[in-house]
Amino acid sequence: MRKDLCMEELKTTRLILRRFKAEDWQDLLEIARSKEASPYAYTDFPWPTDESWAKESAAYMATDSDMWAIARKEDNRVICFVNCNGMNDNGFMDIGHVMNMAYAEQGYEEEGLAALYGHIFDTTDAVGITAGWALENKEKITPLLNMGMDIVGQDIGNAFDGSGRTFTHCMLQITREQWNKRAQEERV
Repeated sequence: MRKDLCMEELKTTRLILRRFKAEDWQDLLEIARSKEASPYAYTDFPWPTDESWAKESAAYMATDSDMWAIARKEDNRVICFVNCNGMNDNGFMDIGHVMNMAYAEQGYEEEGLAALYGHIFDTTDAVGITAGWALENKEKITPLLNMGMDIVGQDIGNAFDGSGRTFTHCMLQITREQWNKRAQEERV
């Protein structure tokens, strides 16, 4: 079963999906600060927001074939971090992403992730794609629902910030069959 993405670069109308570069550190820092400023920051692992972390992380991400940058064509600004977390035993690829929320609700998230999902279904044996988010975080799950993902499970998650708060974690997924049907309907 083929599980790797083997991708150098994907292009969409407005975006380039590519490997991270060490010089992307400032954009990565903006993504981290945006994430940590979110009212839902407690629903995910905390990210540091200092320059040294961003420089080290961007340099590391440039060497990791599972981590991708979504950059705008017009200025090459990285606006989204994507991590391919691997494929489970049932053949579902887990994809995580963190968007710079200054670019949310402009269609970038759907455009970039749709290109990546299409590539995954075209080049791997993945049965489907999964993502997990806080159900309350509508800004994060709406683009995934718009792409045809379904909420297939919910549970109570504990805050990652040690505050003792809880949140409703939801698992989203789309199967290869659903993706292909959706793509066919869009062509008609």
